[in-house]
Amino acid sequence: MILQEWIPGAGEAQFSYAGLWNNGAPVASLVARRTRQHPIDFGRSSSFVETIDCPAVAKIAERFLKSIDYCGVAEIEFKQDKRDGRYRLLDVNGRFWTWCGLASTAGVDFPYLIYCQALGLPLTPGQCTPGLAWLHASRDIVAAAQEMSRGTMRFGDYMRGLTRIRCFASFATDDPLPAFAEIPVAVGNRLFGGYGRAASASAPKTVNTSGLRSRL
Repeated sequence: MILQEWIPGAGEAQFSYAGLWNNGAPVASLVARRTRQHPIDFGRSSSFVETIDCPAVAKIAERFLKSIDYCGVAEIEFKQDKRDGRYRLLDVNGRFWTWCGLASTAGVDFPYLIYCQALGLPLTPGQCTPGLAWLHASRDIVAAAQEMSRGTMRFGDYMRGLTRIRCFASFATDDPLPAFAEIPVAVGNRLFGGYGRAASASAPKTVNTSGLRSRL
């Protein structure tokens, strides 16, 4: 049996620590805020993520990974509990994550670093640049519209966020076809009962699965 505790708050309270560890110590890392997700109540994945400087999140994540002598890549998700300001651990992913491209753009190339780690090559960590953003456009436009309709986000804030975007989930100027191929998929999900529609229809409007902390 799993008992889950609901942590109140929206995307501005969701944080991720991403890092590559070797022999129980960090090689490279960064912290990001997962500002928006889709669906907005029961998030399948993030839709707008931005790099930030947050030593408190990094300290908690590194203490945990060191305690288990971790080796490899990891993404640890937290949510800041507005009731007491503490960062609550949500889950640990020992794999690459959806917005991994943002890390490379911000100066920490995790895929290359883990390649070097696997081959025993020298590991040269990069320095993360805060204030850069990643966008999954087909999902985020829906999430943003829903948040604005609820009054939890203003149009001006949304537009200012777009100026920080440096990479996309499926679009690149040198390979635009994946972005075009995603359009009919996104439309089909909305029209014919895809994941987002089903989750939004069946879930209580006040619950956010990205804020659910599991206890065994």
